[in-house]
Amino acid sequence: MARPSSKVVFIDATVLDGTKGMEPRPHTTVVVEDGKISDVASNGAASQPGDARVIDLNGAYLMPGLVNMHVHFCGSGKPVSAGGAGSLMKMLDNPLGRAVLRRIVKEHARTQLASGVTTVRGAGDPLFSDIAVRDDIEKGRYIGPRIVAPGTGVTVPGGHGAGLFAQVAESPREAAEQVRDLAARGADVVNLFITGGVFDAVEPGSRAFSGCRSRLRKRHAGPPTIRACPSWRTSRARRACASLWSRGSTPSSTARL
Repeated sequence: MARPSSKVVFIDATVLDGTKGMEPRPHTTVVVEDGKISDVASNGAASQPGDARVIDLNGAYLMPGLVNMHVHFCGSGKPVSAGGAGSLMKMLDNPLGRAVLRRIVKEHARTQLASGVTTVRGAGDPLFSDIAVRDDIEKGRYIGPRIVAPGTGVTVPGGHGAGLFAQVAESPREAAEQVRDLAARGADVVNLFITGGVFDAVEPGSRAFSGCRSRLRKRHAGPPTIRACPSWRTSRARRACASLWSRGSTPSSTARL
């Protein structure tokens, strides 16, 4: 997350540190250097860099940033159907359309930061707009949260988000090609849509990707290495994923595709 100053000192804060059984710590100074907390102490006891920007909180609360683990920046938060999203994305796949999408993603990312969310794990956005905004934030072009960006997700024909925030894989080989493309574009993770989502699920989840991931491993051993973040909406799909993971990988493991 880009910052206007590399050294910031918050004085007279009431600190909530997020630990189990925490108690508010009034009259506390927090020193931040190069994006990392270097000291937390009572007012007057902390070591303050002479060239730091000083912010007097006058007793206001200060707490660790929140982490949002599932965000589609392109959405408004309202439950809507994807509808003819595929056709819409084709219309927007041009310089002007991409600029409009990036602006939407940028504003929604900044809204996350304004609400106290300092880290966001994306869940898929159209035309890799989340990767573009992540890069702009990291380059310091504007303030925003840290973004773990998947680009677009990977789904099956008729699957969740198809044509909107997920690209369709017709086969394991095609899925592997899509993952390699995502890695080349700088995706931090790959989001696999295992079942239908909130607005498009019509039947119990099935093992849409079962076997696919293991075959991808065999056919495409070696780099690139990228984390997979499966997304499901039913207990049946969850059990299917658990079965798949138990045969060789875990939800937090890296998949070599």
